[in-house]
Amino acid sequence: MLVNQRLLTALFFILSLVCLEIQACPPILPVIAGAFTGIFAAGRAVGSKRSQERPATKFKGCYADSVNARDMGKASFHSDSLTHVLCRDACKKANMKHMGLQNGTECYCANKYGKYGQISTLKCDKNCPGNEKETCGGYMANTVYDV
Repeated sequence: MLVNQRLLTALFFILSLVCLEIQACPPILPVIAGAFTGIFAAGRAVGSKRSQERPATKFKGCYADSVNARDMGKASFHSDSLTHVLCRDACKKANMKHMGLQNGTECYCANKYGKYGQISTLKCDKNCPGNEKETCGGYMANTVYDV
């Protein structure tokens, strides 16, 4: 029985990671995996009701910014553990349509963006400290998503 439980735990854990990566999971799978493994992400069980309610965001591109007049207004917050989820939650709470992540640690929320134009995605080269698989903009460059 113990071997079967370990095998199921490993299987559910791997499937949950794959589902979360592609953002397409049967709703019960991450809950079962979290129950078996005790794995938690962002302070809550993987696949919790709150994380399932998050709609997928649409990548809009990499956009230039300016120190003198910010493209997306004042930063909503700075975080040394910034992720797309943290920024999206803040922008959603503020009823904004778009989120911009900049220089690895800054989250911006706005209803408009792009006054300085779209630039090469190579300029948005900073990984998010809270999730190294995600890109959180670059120096004076916003990685922009719809919320």
